[in-house]
Amino acid sequence: MFWALRGGGAGSWGVIVSITMQTYPIFSASEHTAYISFNTSQQAADAMTIHAQHIFDLDNSRAGQYFWVYNLGDGESLLQMRTIFANVSGDDAQAAVAPFIADVETIGAQLVNQTVKTVLANDIVGASADDSVGEYLIFVSSLIPEAQYKNNPAAIGAAYKTLLDLGVAGYALEHLTELTELTKCL
Repeated sequence: MFWALRGGGAGSWGVIVSITMQTYPIFSASEHTAYISFNTSQQAADAMTIHAQHIFDLDNSRAGQYFWVYNLGDGESLLQMRTIFANVSGDDAQAAVAPFIADVETIGAQLVNQTVKTVLANDIVGASADDSVGEYLIFVSSLIPEAQYKNNPAAIGAAYKTLLDLGVAGYALEHLTELTELTKCL
C-alpha cells in the first residue's frame, strides 16, 4: 500500500482499496482584481515602485497577490493585480487595496476596472492564475529578492522600466538577455 501511494516503482504496483484523509473546514475568501493602465514606461516604473512600497501592507490581512504587467507597445502597459483575502468581506478587501490605487492615480495612472467577489476559497483556488498558458506578459517572480522590495523599492520600478523599454512581451523567465538587464538594475 505504501509504494502504491508513492507511485510504485520499477516492477512494483499496487491497487488502493481504501484511504483515510484528514479534511479541513472550508472558508470564504474575497478576490479583488484591478486593472491599471500606464501611458509611459516611466509611469509604469513609478507605479511599480509604489507597488513595492505597498506590498507589505497586505501582510496584516494575510492576503496573497498575483500581479502581471502587460506590455501593450508604444510605451503603454497594463497592470493586472489579483489579491486574495481569506475570511474578509469584499468591502474590506477593496479597502485594503485602496491606498495603493489612490497612490498610483496621483502619478496619472488610470484605474480601468476593479471587481471584488466573495466565494468559497476552493472556487478561487480552482481558477488559479498558474493555470494560464500562452500569455505574453512580465510576471513577477522569486528572481526579485524580498529584500529589494523592503530596502530598495525604486530598484523594482527601474527593473520594470528596463524590461518595458526593451520591449519584453513574454514571461521574464524566457528572456535571458532582459534578465541580465534586470539584474543590473537591482
